[in-house]
Parts: sequence; structure tokens; C-alpha cells
Amino acid sequence: MTAVRAPNHPATFNGHFQPISESIADSVRANQYGYVKTPSFIQCAGSNVEKNEDFEIELVTNTALTNTLNPESIYAMSGKMIALNDGSTPMFSYFQDTVTRIATAGPEQPDFTNKTGVTSLGMVTSCREVANGASDSGSELEVIVAHCDWDGEERVHRRFNVKYIVPGTKNLVKTHTLYQAGRKVNIIGRLVDFDVKDHMAVVLVSSVSITSGHQLGRTITVNQGPSTSSPIAGRKFTSFSSKKKDSPRTSPAVDRLKSTLPNTKAPIGEHDTNKAIKPAQLRTVDKGKAKACDNSDSDQTDATEDDSGSESAAEVAATPSPQAKRGRPRKSIIQEAAKRMKKH
Repeated sequence: MTAVRAPNHPATFNGHFQPISESIADSVRANQYGYVKTPSFIQCAGSNVEKNEDFEIELVTNTALTNTLNPESIYAMSGKMIALNDGSTPMFSYFQDTVTRIATAGPEQPDFTNKTGVTSLGMVTSCREVANGASDSGSELEVIVAHCDWDGEERVHRRFNVKYIVPGTKNLVKTHTLYQAGRKVNIIGRLVDFDVKDHMAVVLVSSVSITSGHQLGRTITVNQGPSTSSPIAGRKFTSFSSKKKDSPRTSPAVDRLKSTLPNTKAPIGEHDTNKAIKPAQLRTVDKGKAKACDNSDSDQTDATEDDSGSESAAEVAATPSPQAKRGRPRKSIIQEAAKRMKKH
């Protein structure tokens, strides 16, 4: 059987801390690097700012043993928070690169009550609506989110729950429906209290987002064009299709000429002249031995050619003008010419 891997759902923090006493550096076999632990506290006033209480915490980092914190200074830092639900002291594992000394501890120091920010990723386990008489927003939502993070010192995964308070204000009341049991959420808020009874940290929510999208379980249908094969492995291209109807593939120049030029049909006299020469050519080649039926056949051929030519010309011309056919030799004249050739 394969072991179930623990999910990585951390809770990160950033804020300002004042050490209570000197840092403790544990060295192993004269090693210059190790875990430096410093006792400190967090100033909390509750979600409704109804109290002022300081909760002890432990600041931990893995760095050089010389990177200790001075109790007479206030430091800004960020890292990961592990607040177990067994009543033990919450552990704030900070990054040494983010430590910045900002002021000297004393009566004139800034007030950092409810100023510790928390950004977390976890799974919603339960939620319930609670009436809040101290606020004008009415009811608020209490959400329990499960977290899991790696403890580098003990080399184990630590599981813990955090209680989140979602106010019923105008900008957050519509987010109450996003908290569903079994849903993964990303929350940004402020650490405002510790529930001593349930041994849980309390965070006042400022923003929330669903990792799988707010339209969970809904599919959006999009009209896409036909998909084509791709030369790149693992990709599938979608081609676009135009909604315009297919137009006849004619040249724009030809269409422009059709609309601007008048009747482009050739003069009928030219066709008639060419066709009138054909009988004379026949007389020269046959030397008087051609029959009259041949002439009639040629006339029929000419007639069909004229018809086809006139049809093609009618297609090109926009408004053909009907004209009488002229210049064609009559059949009787051709017969008389054939008789005279026979006599000679």
C-alpha cells in the first residue's frame, strides 16, 4: 500500500515583534548554524477590539548562531506560523533575510495591536453563523480551516486548525456562501486573538478566494471552431470560421468594368465580314467542285457559331441591344454562283 501524503497547507505571517528575553542558540557538535529561538508576544484586541491581551509565542529560525535578537529592539519579520491545538506555545518560524530592526522598545514605540497579518491556504472543515451584538453588521461567520505544514526542527508534518471570523460587512457578506465544508480556500486576514478554550488562533478575514474558481461545478459552453491537428505535440489548435456567405470568386477589376463600361459587344459587321469570306475561301480550295449541301452545312455551322457567340456576348454585356443581321449572303445567291462555276 502507498502511504497518503500529507497536504501542504501553510499559514504565513508578517508583523512586528519585540523579544521578551535573549535568544537561545542550540549548537550541535560545535556547529555554527542551528535553530535560534527567541520568546516574544503578540498584542491582540479581539475581533471587536473589546480587550487588550498579549499572548506569548516563540520565534524560531534556522540560521547562523550569531543572528540573535535584542530584547530592547522591535523587529519586522515574516515567516510561517504553526499554532497547535494542544495548548502548546505557538511557533512562528521566521526567515532571517526578512528581519529588519525598525525601532527601540519603549513608551514611545508604535502600537502594533491586531497588526500581524496572516495569509493561509487550507481546507474548510466547518462553518456556522454567529450573532454579533457588538457590531452594526449583524451576524458574522465562524469558519474552521484545517492546515498542515512541515516542522523543520522535528522533521514531521504538523496539523492544526485555525478559526476565521468573516464579518458581515457589505464587502464581505456575499462571500459567506463561498465557505463550504471540503472546499480549499486562500484567506488573507489579521491575527486578532487566541481561543484559549479550543486552543486555536483567531484570524479576522479581510479577503478570500477559492483555489478552484468561484464558479465551482459550472461549465461554460463556448462556441469554438473546428479543431485541427497540430505539429506541436500535446497541443490542439482551434481554427476560426467566418460568418460571411461565400461570394462568387470574380476579379474586382472585372466587376468594376461590368458596372462602368457600356456594351462591350463587338460590332456585328466584323463577325459578318469574317463569315462572308468563308464561302469565297471554299470556292478557291474546291475549284468549283463543292456541292451546295456543303455550303448549307457551313452556313449551319456559322449559324451555330453565331448563336454561341451571341450567347457568350450576352453574358458579358449588361444590356445587349437587338440589331438586325446584315452582310450575310443569301442562299439563292450562293446557288447561282455555284451554277455559274459549273458552266465554266
